[in-house]
Amino acid sequence: MTSERAFRMNFEEFQNQSRFYVVGALEPREVEEFEREREKFGKKAEDVVTQCYASHEAFALSLRSLKASARSKNSSCPWCESGNS
Repeated sequence: MTSERAFRMNFEEFQNQSRFYVVGALEPREVEEFEREREKFGKKAEDVVTQCYASHEAFALSLRSLKASARSKNSSCPWCESGNS
């Protein structure tokens, strides 16, 4: 028999857990609990999770941009250098 935890998240806790959920930082037990609460909170929860995914993706893209910028600054190929002849 599996006992369901009596603890229920309030919406603020759900918002905080959403960030961890999006990056895969929740334990399996926490994922189950999070998904139950996500269903309970409905559209409001879906909006939060969608926003977290968008923020996560924007952050990942900004890191790629920084890496590309650093590579081009450290590049030794002559056509990548800007006016250093």
